[in-house]
Amino acid sequence: MANPEQMLDVLARQVEKMTIELHSLQARVNNLEKSPSSSMIKSLEKIVQKSTNPTFYQESPTYNSNLSSKLSEEFSATDLPKFKPTDDPRFHHRGFRATMALKGIDPSLFPIIFPLSLEPVCQKWYFSFPDKNTTTWEDITQAFMTRYKGNIQTQTSL
Repeated sequence: MANPEQMLDVLARQVEKMTIELHSLQARVNNLEKSPSSSMIKSLEKIVQKSTNPTFYQESPTYNSNLSSKLSEEFSATDLPKFKPTDDPRFHHRGFRATMALKGIDPSLFPIIFPLSLEPVCQKWYFSFPDKNTTTWEDITQAFMTRYKGNIQTQTSL
């Protein structure tokens, strides 16, 4: 067993290491506070908002500049399920994704095709967004679920 003097020496070294690490962390925090990137802050805020939202759906599609070449010749907009303003958004979302999978449509085309699955009243809502808010499938799904979350039927117990 180590004598008290050796134990104190070990503890002193551990405290010294922890002090150095603490100073390093504090310097990193200070650097972040001095030069916060607005895009980094917005990105972090978006992550926090999405992680605390129960209707959040996350999917990260890949995008290609030549999207039209990915569209199958058998695809027809009439094959899409139409969402009415009183429908449950979860069911429409599932139906839309299932139809796209059956047609072999690349997920990167979902943001472009999705508005075609909406009734005109819902399309008006969709097209009221700036283009930057409807570029990713994740953003579209989040906005859609948030807008129509009042239509989600919850289970009740008797």
